[in-house]
Amino acid sequence: MDTKIKNIITSLVLLAAFFMPWVKVFGFGGSAFDLIRLAIKKIEQAEKEPIGLLVFLLLLFPICALIILINYAKSELKETQLGGIRFAKKTPLMLIIIAILYAFIRTSIFGDNFDLLGSFNLSDLLEVIGIGLILTLISSIVLFFDKTTSISNSKSDGVSNEPKEEINTDDIFK
Repeated sequence: MDTKIKNIITSLVLLAAFFMPWVKVFGFGGSAFDLIRLAIKKIEQAEKEPIGLLVFLLLLFPICALIILINYAKSELKETQLGGIRFAKKTPLMLIIIAILYAFIRTSIFGDNFDLLGSFNLSDLLEVIGIGLILTLISSIVLFFDKTTSISNSKSDGVSNEPKEEINTDDIFK
């Protein structure tokens, strides 16, 4: 599959997964979008517990997806765009890894009082995880390991390599 098409499809999946259910608990399916809407409603509580503002990091998933989608929807990529695209491709998986590490560190610090995953076995965990989180994880892994190498032929300073049409000065001064 063409790299451009693969990246467009993967970024669309990442964007759509943001609005799909990430967890299914007690008959409720909540997406990352729902979680952010809830955090906005309870923004006053952020003064008491600023850690609740970490929810807004979830906005990086659709932002990265839009950056990738917009850049690959153009006809050609320029060398100056590659750094931003590579950063946008690495960010979603890094956020997932950081969230997992945070959950395990918090579990080990608080011990039995905050047992996040200790009471779950693998089958219970798979029942709780929604399709949105699964698609986010898959698309993040695909984007992380994708190599962007296509660069347009034109230089970033606007100078074209195409031959210019010569102007006959005799015609101008007649």
